Amino acid sequence: MHSGLEGTGTLRASEIAKKVSLLGALHFVKEAWDEVSDVTIRNCFRHGGFIRTKQEDNPDVTEKPDDLSDNDYEVWINVDANFETAEKNYRRINLSSRDESKRDDVRTMTMKGLEEKPA
Repeated sequence: MHSGLEGTGTLRASEIAKKVSLLGALHFVKEAWDEVSDVTIRNCFRHGGFIRTKQEDNPDVTEKPDDLSDNDYEVWINVDANFETAEKNYRRINLSSRDESKRDDVRTMTMKGLEEKPA
C-alpha cells in the first residue's frame, strides 16, 4: 500500500495524522490485523478466560477435605441442593412470560372478533 509517508524521514505523530486519510488509516488497520496470527488470537481468548483449559473443565468439583467423613462430605456438598437457583427461576419466569404472551394473543383475537365491522 502506498501511504504517502515513504521517504519522509522522521515525522511527529501530529504531522502523520495530518497526512493520513481515513481510507489510509483503514488500510493501516487492515495491515496490522493481517500481521496478527490465529495463534495469537486464540492465546488472547484463553488468557482472557473466554476458553476453558482442560484443567478448568469442571470448576465446580470440590475435593473432599481429609478430616471430613464421606457422609458429612455428601451432606456438605448437597446442603443447597433444594434451594432454587437463578437458572431455575429464569426458566420459570421465561415460561410464564410465554404463557402471558399467548393469553394476550387470545385476548387480542377475541377483542378483534367483537369489533363492529364497517358497513
